[in-house]
Amino acid sequence: MTYGADAIPQADRRIIEEHLGIPVVSTYQAIEALRIGFQCEARQGFHISTDQVAVRVMDSAGGDVAPGGRGELILSNLTNRAMVVINYRLGDLVTLAARPCSCGRTLPLIQNIDGRLDDLIARPDGTRLHALSILPSLQSIDGVQQVQVVQEELDKFRFGWFGRGVANHGPANQRMTAVLGASIRVSVEPVEMIDQEPSGKVKSVLCALGRC
Repeated sequence: MTYGADAIPQADRRIIEEHLGIPVVSTYQAIEALRIGFQCEARQGFHISTDQVAVRVMDSAGGDVAPGGRGELILSNLTNRAMVVINYRLGDLVTLAARPCSCGRTLPLIQNIDGRLDDLIARPDGTRLHALSILPSLQSIDGVQQVQVVQEELDKFRFGWFGRGVANHGPANQRMTAVLGASIRVSVEPVEMIDQEPSGKVKSVLCALGRC
């Protein structure tokens, strides 16, 4: 099975692979560049399509990220002659692979597409955290397949989860307060579906403050 566009939750990937016995592979693409990368049969990351795009991964200081590090993806489209895209900040955070893929291909390898650069959570003290500081621990709660954190106020959050077999809300409260502080208020609710954006994608973090 091959998919593109939005990311697939790891829980959904496990269901497809373990229960249906169908390997899942992905492509990495955007409106600005339809062929950024692809997964091979080893599925250890995304091989960059260097005949289609030139990619740089930049840290917060503007330097190049070393293998194994995380940074912002900078893209140049090599094939679009109607609208040239050069050194475009795509807004994605990615992690570079620390070593070549075991498949033997020598193309540069992105280990993981981690999320959007603007997936931020505001804190009462004026600082901001990226969603990656909290989402992985929430997504790993047993029985949870998909999550969404909505920041309604600086200290008030709504945690919606889709899945099955979640016995109580305690783990979500504990994991959120461990990162955001004991003073925050968290309401936890099961949902039948995580609402999609107009683009058709699902945002794991929503900010109702105007700007986080």
